[in-house]
Amino acid sequence: MGLGGDHEPHGKLLHRQPGVRLILDDPRQVAEIARVFEADWEGERLDLSRALLVWSPSRTLGGVKEGNAREVLLGLIRGAKRELFLEHQAMADPEVVEALKEALSRGVRVRLLGSLRSPGTPTSWREPWP
Repeated sequence: MGLGGDHEPHGKLLHRQPGVRLILDDPRQVAEIARVFEADWEGERLDLSRALLVWSPSRTLGGVKEGNAREVLLGLIRGAKRELFLEHQAMADPEVVEALKEALSRGVRVRLLGSLRSPGTPTSWREPWP
């Protein structure tokens, strides 16, 4: 199943970006994407606390959990056994930083791509993390 372009039900969202295409085998994932796109198009909030896919931003507004990306990221970091390779522009979330420190202490190789210039983070992975 595919979602994208002018040939799909939610093409109104994607026609401005003709290079965007997503091909999925799971009809539940396609339905979830369609629900999220439709809610976004209508300006409605959608509870994504039990989502199949990863959605951002992770926030709760008016009692509605709108994303799950932070929880999924923390779960991946905490479950890592050998190596983590992350791209992030500013690693400023204290819980994520703590989870990365814990991964390092478990012997997980952690590599970050992005800006590490925020206070309290090393400028090089050769420096110890505070």
